[in-house]
Amino acid sequence: MNKIILSAIFAITIFISFSENAFAVYSTDIIRDIPFAEVTGQTLYMNIIYPGEKVTPSPAIIWLHGGGWISETKESAEINGAFELAELGYVVVPIDYRFSDVALFPAQIHDLRGAIRFLRANAVTYNIIPGRI
Repeated sequence: MNKIILSAIFAITIFISFSENAFAVYSTDIIRDIPFAEVTGQTLYMNIIYPGEKVTPSPAIIWLHGGGWISETKESAEINGAFELAELGYVVVPIDYRFSDVALFPAQIHDLRGAIRFLRANAVTYNIIPGRI
């Protein structure tokens, strides 16, 4: 059931992302460049996009930007639907990870797991439901 709901949310998000309204205004808040790990001399950062004016803890979605482990940035989430997901009540967390030219796979998965551990450890601070990341 949760997979069906999540699939529907993503479908709606994609539809909204490609709509003709290029000047959308969102009622979301964002915290940028929160360091969550340091590996091999590189600091990894995340952004946290909140649903606007929501005071109760929310489930979180970690946003992995495209680029095949070799390009793009966490900021690409902002133009690809992250704000729409936040509008639906989720905390959206785009993260940095090491590119494959710097660290071989599965280093990127380890970076993702580090972000999850950070969010669980700081769930109260960032108003996230730790069991729903």
